[in-house]
Amino acid sequence: MVERAALEMRCTGNCTGGSNPSISAENQRYTIFFEMGKDKLCPQCKIRRFRVKNANGDAVVVTVNERKQIVPIHEGTSLDGYDLDVLYCLGCSWRGSVNNLI
Repeated sequence: MVERAALEMRCTGNCTGGSNPSISAENQRYTIFFEMGKDKLCPQCKIRRFRVKNANGDAVVVTVNERKQIVPIHEGTSLDGYDLDVLYCLGCSWRGSVNNLI
């Protein structure tokens, strides 16, 4: 009986679905991937993350959406005082404006 107990266990509560996730879990993954795919890319190395700097040299990591809006990756982070005219790629030496992104 002990060996069969594990086979009869039922997942209750907040389940992840294991190797066979629910359709809603798959849809959520697809939505996140799809939305991420809309961000603009570095023209040199094709990554989606950049830095913007302020006068003190402090930096914030950002992405640029399809409408060319600069968005901090950490929700609630303010871009006040940061130079949004120059983006610095996190993956290579490229720097430039949102208009140069692909």
